[in-house]
Amino acid sequence: MFLNRFSLTCCHQACFLGKSVAHDRVQAAGEFIQKPFKIQLGRGLYGECLAIRADRNSKLSHEIGLELSRRSAAAGLRPIGAVVFMQRGILKVCLRTTDSTTNTANIAKAYGGGGKPSSSSFALRMDEFNTWTSVNS
Repeated sequence: MFLNRFSLTCCHQACFLGKSVAHDRVQAAGEFIQKPFKIQLGRGLYGECLAIRADRNSKLSHEIGLELSRRSAAAGLRPIGAVVFMQRGILKVCLRTTDSTTNTANIAKAYGGGGKPSSSSFALRMDEFNTWTSVNS
């Protein structure tokens, strides 16, 4: 009986800790996103969405991308969040969506990347990325 209670207590503590860490990551992502900008995915071929450079926060790319996806949808853009950062000298673009009808993997595959419909990534040359953002200049 003592072992069962001990096991349950440990399980509850682990669940609480896991939820707390997840909440902290989501909160940190929301605080990081101060000034997202619009990009034209594939020079507009795949529509527009919100993006952010996260060079020093790439470990939060999933949470940041999901929050950007929600904000993109609220702004009338494609429900995709693009998180862009340098990784070993290469520009990496991570796409996330909260919309089950949007497939980010199709965009990633067009640029040599891959992933799942809700979460994908690819590498992009800086000059190409600049054409995606030039509409905002």
